[in-house]
Amino acid sequence: ELDLVRYTVEMHLEATAILIVNFDVIVVSIYRPPSGSLSIFYENIESMFVYLNNFNIKIIIFADFNINFLSNSNDKVTICNIFRSFDCYQTVFEPTRGRSCLDNMFTNLRAFTYSITVNKLGFSDHDAILSEFKFDKNHNDTIKKDKQWISKRKFSSTAIDAFIETLQNINWILLLQDFCGYPCLFDKFFSWFQDLFSWYFPISLIKLW
Repeated sequence: ELDLVRYTVEMHLEATAILIVNFDVIVVSIYRPPSGSLSIFYENIESMFVYLNNFNIKIIIFADFNINFLSNSNDKVTICNIFRSFDCYQTVFEPTRGRSCLDNMFTNLRAFTYSITVNKLGFSDHDAILSEFKFDKNHNDTIKKDKQWISKRKFSSTAIDAFIETLQNINWILLLQDFCGYPCLFDKFFSWFQDLFSWYFPISLIKLW
């Protein structure tokens, strides 16, 4: 368990996290009380992820934000921008309580490594976010810092041409047809673009000595 006590503030932000060593991933659980101060929440959540980002590994955040992600409110945009600054993106784009999306998962995992569904529990006023992840502990997609290794992307003219051709052939209108606000559409677009970029130009480790 990671110590997040210094970032939690009673009635404003509750958080806990664990480090799963075998898969180099941090799983974070967050709750924001609806009556809490958003400014206190933003300030402490940002400080928390400055700390977590120092681990330089994968991060998965599950949270009840009590912010409606189906709206284009300043609150929704602010929290998405905070997470985006740490390369973490929204993954749930449907209601989780009534007609509002108050719960979400943010992550820096590539989209092809997980799946997300929202399911009704029957005994709760919030729906459940069910997620499935594909981890390969021998081939992590996050590169560890090591003085004996450097990370480098592989580029070739063939891969560049294939990448451009794939982008040209994607039906972006169909892919982004579910309008959920411009910040949300950008997150969807960027997630797809980043996945394709990583697929055609993978990161390799090169040993220095």
